[in-house]
Formats: sequence, C-alpha cells, structure tokens
Amino acid sequence: MKYFFTVLIFIVILSLIPAYCENINILANPDFEEESIAGWVGRGCQISLSKDSHSGLQSGFAHNRTATWQGISQSLLGKIKKGGEYEVSAWVKIGNAESDNVYITAEQSDENGIKYIRIASGVASSSQWIQLSGTFKPEITGELFVMNIYAEGPASGVDIYVDEVNVFGSLADLTPSPNAKGSVDTTIRYQIIEGFGASVAWQADWLNAHPRRTRLYNLLFKELNLNAYRFSNTYLFNHKNLNETAKIIKNAEHILGHPLKIKVAAWTPPAFLKSNNDLVGGTLKKDSDGKYVYEEFARWWADSLFNFSKKGINVDYLSIQNEPDTITQYESCRLIPNEDADTAGYNLALEAVYQELHARMGDKMPKLLAPDTMGFRNSRAYIDALINPEHVYGYAHHIYSDGVGAFENPRSYVGEMIGYAKQYGNKPLYQTEYSRNSNYQRAGFNDAIFTAWHIHNCLVYESVKAYYYWDLIWNQEVKGLISLARPKGSRGYTINPSYYALKHFSAFTDDGWQRI
Repeated sequence: MKYFFTVLIFIVILSLIPAYCENINILANPDFEEESIAGWVGRGCQISLSKDSHSGLQSGFAHNRTATWQGISQSLLGKIKKGGEYEVSAWVKIGNAESDNVYITAEQSDENGIKYIRIASGVASSSQWIQLSGTFKPEITGELFVMNIYAEGPASGVDIYVDEVNVFGSLADLTPSPNAKGSVDTTIRYQIIEGFGASVAWQADWLNAHPRRTRLYNLLFKELNLNAYRFSNTYLFNHKNLNETAKIIKNAEHILGHPLKIKVAAWTPPAFLKSNNDLVGGTLKKDSDGKYVYEEFARWWADSLFNFSKKGINVDYLSIQNEPDTITQYESCRLIPNEDADTAGYNLALEAVYQELHARMGDKMPKLLAPDTMGFRNSRAYIDALINPEHVYGYAHHIYSDGVGAFENPRSYVGEMIGYAKQYGNKPLYQTEYSRNSNYQRAGFNDAIFTAWHIHNCLVYESVKAYYYWDLIWNQEVKGLISLARPKGSRGYTINPSYYALKHFSAFTDDGWQRI
C-alpha cells in the first residue's frame, strides 16, 4: 500500500503588518468606506453597502434575514492573540421595525467545540443609531478553527445597519519562525482513499461534440488522473443524455486504461412518479390509497441499472436522490427524513430501493450512499432517520449549506467536520459535490486556493474517502474545471484555475492509497 500526506501551504508577505502593535483595530474595512463590502460576509443572509450611515458615506447593511442569528460577520481568524483582551464597539440601527434587540456576538470553534460569546447588547430603533460596546477576552483551547464577530438579534425580516465597527487590541504575531520544523509520522494512518472525481449532469453531448475531444479527454481524465465519475440518472425521460454519458465513460476508461468508479444519483425521478407531474420540484406522488409510490420509485431505479448495464455502464455507488433537502428551479425532488402528509420520506424511499435491488441483484447491487444532502449539517437528520443503517455503505453529502461565508471561508467548516466525523465516521464518508455556487465568472486564482483548501479540510478533518468536484465541464459563463466555447461544437476551451487545484491532489494519489 502507498501513502500520502496533505499539507496546505500559504506564503504570506508580512512586512507591512505591525505584529508588535497594541490597541489597533484588527478589522478589515471597519467603517465600510471601501468600494465593496470587502472583509464582511452575510451570516445566513444577504449583505450590501447602504448610504444610510452613522458617519462617512456608507454603512454595512444585512437584509433578507429569516432568523434572529443572521446578520453581518467578519472573521478574526489569524488576528486574535491567545490571552489577548479586546475592546469591541459598533454603531447599529435597524429597519422595518420601530425597535428590537441587537447584539454583538463572537462565534468561536476550537478543539473544545463551538461556543457563542455575547459581547454587547442593546435596543436599536429605525430612527437613530445606537452604539454597542463591550470587552472580549477569548479563552482558546488548542487550535482555533473559527473566530467570527457579527451583529445579530432582531426578528426575522428586520434589517440591520452597522457602521464604525472596532475591535481594538493586540494583533496576533503572524511572523513565521525561521527555525520551524515539520515531521511526518508514518505509524499513524487514516482513511484509505477511494478516489477523486467530478460530475457531468447535463452537458455530456457538449464534450462528445467538441472537435478537440481527444485532447479534452486526456486533460480531464488522464492528466487529472480522475478515477471517479458521477452522473445523473435520466432513465425514461432523457435517453440522449444517458447515451452521451455511456460514451464519456467508455472513452475515459480507454484513455485511463482501467475502469472508473461510477456513482449515479437522481436529480429527479420521471414526472409520472412526481406529485406535480413535473421534473422540477414536487415530491413522490401518492397512489389511489393515499400512500407514496415508494415501490414504483424502487422499480424505476432497478430498471435504470438494467438499462445502464446494456449501455456498458457498471455502477459502483448509488444515491437515490441528489439534494433531497432542497427545491430548485431545475430538476429536483423533495424528500424529508420522515414522511408527512405533504412530502415523501427519504428513509422509506431508500429502504424500498434497497429491498428491490437486493431482491434482483443480491450482493452484486451497487453500494448505497446516503443522503447526498446540500450539506453535512443537513445530513444528520436524514442519517438518524434511516430504517436500517446497515443497508447503507457510506454517508455522502455536499458542503454548499455549511460554514460561515461558505466558499471563501474554508476554516469555518472545520470544527463541525471534526464533530461530524466523530459521530458518523463508523461508515465511509464522502463529499460528493462542491464548487463555488455563485459568481462563476470570478473563476480566478482565489477559486483555486479555496478549492484546494476545501479538499484539504475534507480529507484531513472529516477523513472523507472520496472527493467529487461539481462541474467537470460547462460553458464559458458557468465555467467548470474546463469551459467549452459556445456554441456547442466550437473548437475553443479554457482550463480554469480550479482544475489545477484538484489536480494537485488527484494526479498524485491513486485508489487504495492511505493518508498518514
């Protein structure tokens, strides 16, 4: 067996950072006078700049809030000094309400878990600004994973305005030691890796129609050394997509010289199995007795696998429903952990699929992964509701709905990843889809850095056995690892920076390697 270890290295120029200074404001863009909202992120809500300010030209504005904990946040990670004491203040105002409670809170995640520290509180109004202030002295155990300061408190729908935010204290000494040393302990061994992969859900025909497809197949599979491929089950409603998928798998395996690990997921079952008779939205329909059609859903899955095998597609892993916890404007199907009067239950649907596949295929059935939710937080309720966890090979999830600041704040996932692995690591864990899910046109060098950082965290803190990037290919607007020129059949393509971030891991790691 071969081994690998993963180290994520950042080179930081520190010549202008006054690491020795006391009583400085350690926040970035504290008065919101920059041209953008740089430095700040929305905590579960949208944020922007507002002309309604306490001083200067602008303030920070948190809106579209649906819960009291949502607001405007900034990370202090790497700036907080252990044992330091910080004076915190902010001018705050609200909108859409005469008055309501407002708070300045710190979210801290370290080796002792997650905790929330109330720093200051007050009653704000929509007619005038108030200043909140307090003292913050963090007690940190071991490594610090998350340290965010944020404004929160008003009821759902109430906007928050924030201006002139100060966190005064000593900046952490970020100067690296010139005598620092590292070591690798080969006696401590972690997960055995099953692979790195990516997905093509709807654009399979774009790749096969490309005039330079041979070069693209080499780039996407041989040079990336991908050994896992994820596709969408469109049996009975998109035959062309499945035929194009079969071509991709055949060509990729020819280029690689060995079989791919194939994972299939349903974005939706056929419309005739849906409550709204549509591929978009809805849930499973009910029969004439008022029961959800779990058995018909299971038969569709079994028939799908038979159809795939005739096309030369041999499935290794199966997820019955992609992101069952959300409804989208594209193909989707809502399933909840336990059924109710309005929505079918994921647990009953999965158990029906297992029973049908096991009856038809026995031990040759694919390995079932569950629940493929938007995030690992969301997956907990689905896993806990499973009728028989022994029927599931591993737990799979995405990471779109996790973390604070999401894609651009990878460290905010770490504390919960550690806890998740402790609770559910009795089975193999998989991250089965992730990439930046907004502002695709910004696919630059930062995207590569954050992509590598997320992969590193999933491997090291959650110990996933496989990591799937989302979009292997797409058009030039949406990007993907490689963008194909419009219109379909054009010769152009662009290799995007995140391609190299994934390659950093996939090209130098093979199936069966073990992390040390």
